[in-house]
Formats: sequence, structure tokens, C-alpha cells
Amino acid sequence: MKILLLISAVILFSTSNILSQSNSTKLSQLNFSAIDKEGKAIANLTKDDISLTIGKTQVKIESLQSIANEPLEVVLVIDATPSQDRVLPIVKKIAAGFIDKILNPKKDSVSIAHFTNKSVKFTPLTNTFATAKKDIDSIKTAKGNSQIRDSLNFVIENSFSKSEGSRKIILLISDGFDIDSRISSDKLSKRLIDSNIRLLTFCLQDYEYFAPNYSFSSPVDILAISRNSGGSAFRFVKSTKVGNLTVFNDISSDGAFLFLKEPKYEDINRVLNTIKERLSGDYLIQFSIKDFSDKSKIENIKISFLKNEKRKPSVNLFHQKEFYIENH
Repeated sequence: MKILLLISAVILFSTSNILSQSNSTKLSQLNFSAIDKEGKAIANLTKDDISLTIGKTQVKIESLQSIANEPLEVVLVIDATPSQDRVLPIVKKIAAGFIDKILNPKKDSVSIAHFTNKSVKFTPLTNTFATAKKDIDSIKTAKGNSQIRDSLNFVIENSFSKSEGSRKIILLISDGFDIDSRISSDKLSKRLIDSNIRLLTFCLQDYEYFAPNYSFSSPVDILAISRNSGGSAFRFVKSTKVGNLTVFNDISSDGAFLFLKEPKYEDINRVLNTIKERLSGDYLIQFSIKDFSDKSKIENIKISFLKNEKRKPSVNLFHQKEFYIENH
């Protein structure tokens, strides 16, 4: 899942459009993550534990395997436009914490990207994490509008390797408000899925910046893109009213928040632990779409856990929400 940190952190787990040959049958691939009710990764799942439905068709799963030990390629994407000026120290703390807590220099790599107006700057993928954290510290805000979708599209095209043996993630940190991007939400979502990249979004908004200018509204566009890619979003909850604005003071999953005061480190640590567990629960499904007569359709995906006497955990499954049959 190629990843982003918008401080609307969305954990993404996406379907791959790579085709492989097995007994002359083309097999498509789909990544997903399995977490129990305690937020812990579920180990040792087999293909008999889950079902896969694409559109209205239940698809035969040919194989299922854990990919939790596969290398991670992560691009941390930081919004450096003026709306993030006051919260940038917190953004940097989260980005550095992600590297320290989740990545392994023996097998994982990270790129640091930031955008201002129409410019995106990024560093090459590296496993020298001390250098990556220095790159994070050097980021400064600059004048310009947030072109989030265009910036993400640029990262997809330029920041990742061509390796098919790694999990690709974008961790986006931003206020979530996109201004003037040329690429549409649908096209960006499709690009993430085609590239097998998951988008994680942290949506961090500065109350002092937004309060004089805007009524609060959630950046639902980028959050929907994150979830559709198989990723997730994190937000502050426990809201209070300040004038006509809603201000959130705690971190939870799937949403956005206006920033009022610095979150406690334990809140940031809790989010990073959640991300780490989800990545530890990564699996790869292989299946055939030979029974689909209409290969031009975009279908919804549903992965379900089949409860049985042997395994009865309460399970949360994270995966991409759409499947582009034409690419298979």
C-alpha cells in the first residue's frame, strides 16, 4: 500500500491489479488486513476462514497467505501549506514516530515528501532512517493552496520502486482540504488501486487558522479515497462547540478534526500502535475472475469472515472497496 500522512491517517489495504499465471488460469490478487476486537492482528488465517464477493458474485479463493513480513515502502506526504504552520511540529512528531515505531531498517524503506501550492518535493526511498528524520525536521511551510489529490498523484508516479514484492503505503498528513487539484477523486482512487497502494490519512486542522474563515466541514473527499484504497483515517473526537465550529480533542478512527491544543503523546502512540497491528495482519488473496462475463464493470468488493466452532473472534477486515475488472 504506498502510504500518506495527512493527519487524517487512513490505513490502506488495497487490491493488486497484477496478474499471475497458475495452470493457465489468470489469477488476480487482493490484499487485506485482519484485526480482532482488541485491535490485535489475527494470525494463521486460511482460505476457508473467509469469503470474497465481487459485485453479486461469490468468488472462489484459490489461495491465501500472510504477507506481514514482506518489506514496506512508505512515502510520508506532508502538507506544508500555510494552514499547517502552527501544527507542523506535531506533524513532524507523528511522521518521525511512524518511522521509529513501525519501520525496520533491515527490510523497509521510506521517502519524505511535502507539497506547497503546485510544487511537490520528495527524497528517494531509503533505509537510513536518521537521514529521513532530518529531512522531516527541515520541512517548512510556504505560501500556496493545498492541491492534495495532484500531489498524491505525483507521488504515485514518481516515489515508489517497481518491485512487486513489497507492500506500498502513503501516509498523508494534512488538513484534508483540496483546492484546485486537476485529477478527480475517482481517478486518484483508481490509480491507488491499480498501483496497489494503500493511503493512510491523518487529518490535522488548526482551529486558530480555520475559525475566522470557515464553518467546519469534514474533508470527506480524501477520507473516502483513503478508505476505498484499503486504508484508514484517524481523527480527534470528543467534540466541543466554539461558536459555529466543532472542535475535537481526542483521536479516533475514520474522520477529521479541528486542532485546538497539542494531542498528548499517548494519543499519537495509540494511533501508531493501531497502524502497526493492522500491518501485522496483512494477507494476500489469489482468485480467478473467469466467471465474469462483463469485463468492463467496476464492482464493489466484500470480504467476510466465516465464523465456525474452531475460530470465533470478532474480526475487522480492511480492504479496498472497488474492483476494476477491466484491468484483469
